[in-house]
Amino acid sequence: MASAFRQHLLARGHHCKDIDSIFLAAAHHIDAAPERPSSNARAAPKLFLHWEYHPKDLPRQHIRSLFNETCSPTLSRAKTVKGNTPQLGRLTIAYSKPKSIGNTLCQTKMTEPNGQNVSDYIRTLSTATPSP
Repeated sequence: MASAFRQHLLARGHHCKDIDSIFLAAAHHIDAAPERPSSNARAAPKLFLHWEYHPKDLPRQHIRSLFNETCSPTLSRAKTVKGNTPQLGRLTIAYSKPKSIGNTLCQTKMTEPNGQNVSDYIRTLSTATPSP
């Protein structure tokens, strides 16, 4: 992943000597950091419910209590393929905002044509001599 990120930065016009020094400093920092013991909370599986926000929807607490009343008892009696009881982690309800007309009309994601980088054009413009 780091290698792909480095290539991405190089394609955007950054210099390898600048990037490499930052990557090396980050690697030294990671190596020097003490290892954190894993806790049971991190090891527990998590269940995410992605929900589009609406002001008149059920409150988060109500959704969680409905899950605990209906799904938890059923899942606690269930068995996996190996015959184990599935571990129920914490339920996280993640809201996303609904798309607006502005999201459709004013998209911010820009794509580059295949094989062409914006940084190449910027480099060409910055090295070109201005005409009188």
